[in-house]
Amino acid sequence: MDKTSLAILVIDDDEDDYILASDLLSEIEGMSVTTEWIPTFDEGLATIKEDRHDIYLLDYRLGSRDGLQLLNEAIAFGCTSPLILLTGQGDREVDVKAMEAGAADFLVKGQISSQMLERSIRYSLDRSKTREKLSHLAQYDELTGLPNRNLFHDRLEKAISVAQSKSNRLALLFLDLDRFKLVNDTYGHDAGDQLLKDFSARISRCIREVDMAARLGGDEFVIILGEIDDSRSAVAVAERIIHAMKPPCVLTGKDLAGQEIQPCTSIGIAIYPFDGTNGESLLKSADTAMYRAKNTEGSCYEFYSEDNNDGTKSSSFEVSSGLHRAQERDEFFLEYQPIYTIEGEPSCIEALLRWKRDQGEQVVMPGSFLPVLEETGMIISVGEWILESACNQLLRLKERGLADMRLSVNFSARQLRQPGVVDMISRIIASQGIKSHLLDIEITEDSMMHHYQDNIEIFKRLCDIGVGLSLDDFGTGHSSLSSLKHFPISRLKIARAFIANVMEVESDAAISRAIISLAHNLKMKVVAVGVESEGQLEFLKNAECDEVQGRYFSPPVVAELLEELLIGKEKMAQ
Repeated sequence: MDKTSLAILVIDDDEDDYILASDLLSEIEGMSVTTEWIPTFDEGLATIKEDRHDIYLLDYRLGSRDGLQLLNEAIAFGCTSPLILLTGQGDREVDVKAMEAGAADFLVKGQISSQMLERSIRYSLDRSKTREKLSHLAQYDELTGLPNRNLFHDRLEKAISVAQSKSNRLALLFLDLDRFKLVNDTYGHDAGDQLLKDFSARISRCIREVDMAARLGGDEFVIILGEIDDSRSAVAVAERIIHAMKPPCVLTGKDLAGQEIQPCTSIGIAIYPFDGTNGESLLKSADTAMYRAKNTEGSCYEFYSEDNNDGTKSSSFEVSSGLHRAQERDEFFLEYQPIYTIEGEPSCIEALLRWKRDQGEQVVMPGSFLPVLEETGMIISVGEWILESACNQLLRLKERGLADMRLSVNFSARQLRQPGVVDMISRIIASQGIKSHLLDIEITEDSMMHHYQDNIEIFKRLCDIGVGLSLDDFGTGHSSLSSLKHFPISRLKIARAFIANVMEVESDAAISRAIISLAHNLKMKVVAVGVESEGQLEFLKNAECDEVQGRYFSPPVVAELLEELLIGKEKMAQ
């Protein structure tokens, strides 16, 4: 026997039978045995669950319950050590039931010798090792040693079940090795295998013991982050992984020794229950987000959003070509939607991008082309044009007597990551003669969470030059309440999804009141978006909301109508 020292538990309600078994075990040559005796079913099951023994000998008769029941419960709990059933008399039916239930062997008391017991234990341990090896091969990737697709799907469903029962969140990260095919084609499959093993080791070091990294196949990996408080946990892991890719992978082998490959990964993040309520939907969302990250710039991460999966992939090339021509042909224009104080006075204008494609009359709404602007990187130049044009419009309003009007301009995650973004904003507001405190940079919760630490620094620099920060669609993204204290946010915009039903759905009303109270306690102003009725306005007044925006006051309008609308409103107020 390979194993010379064994801990064996005997579960038998007859102490004499235990003493006999112990004596027989002591006679086995070449094996040191430590035995323990438990006389009852319940104590026996509790001890098996402690997983302290190598072999279990179970008496078939245990008072009102029998060893078969104990065997079934032990295996159901997850016991992997061999369980040998003992009985006072030979019974073929019991023998068959025991083996079908998962017993390692079935022995008849009175017929057992030390040699028979030794052989039973040896065979049981050998079969157990073989079973463990086969189980490992079925559940783990042979190259990297990580859990494979089968085990991953099992663990994901269990993690979702736990999260559901505890009303927690979990994150699923989908990782893809960028340019992996190029490595295989250039250096061969041995180099590719070395890179995969190196990559799996790096990502494993970036997660907690309670989390799981798995290889789905090829260069695709996934990570389950269980029981997270908010998406910051996923951001932290994603950024650790990207940082862990910085050192090159140094290859070994006859023809590859010393060759360096720079690993690079794109990461998609999906959050349960927002992006999927079962394993299949959550994996699909994370996969979609990963492709968005890969198409964006690589070596980055993206959260899943509905924009990732809008069904326009087949026409994205056509849209992209049209957008390139749009800049050249001056087809972009801005509309503005005013924001009003709760008393009804105009206080701010939000700039909204529109596209009149092919110089025609039909206006293309942003949901159809903004994702393509983001993916292609054109959002950088277009975003700069938006800011400059909107600041120029604000200057015109100032010249017409609206000196205290603010301007709100939306920024995406990619815009925030562009080098020198704060200097660019500062340059434009200075060139247009705009006071910095009149500009609000408006971002979504998801954009705020991308490159979390970098964004904190960017937003603090914006605050230092006097620019305000508004958080759009609050309550629908992947941020958390704890995130708010780290950002110099001046305004929260309540998502229109809550305002739409605030008069009919008490939970939406309660959430809206809670957001207003939270913001005020954090010294922030609150803007309610999507106000379309007098009843909604009255509710917001009673809830002490600061500002409102919506078609009840004005839809988005072009610049010429905006000036008429606001100047007319100003004259009426006088």
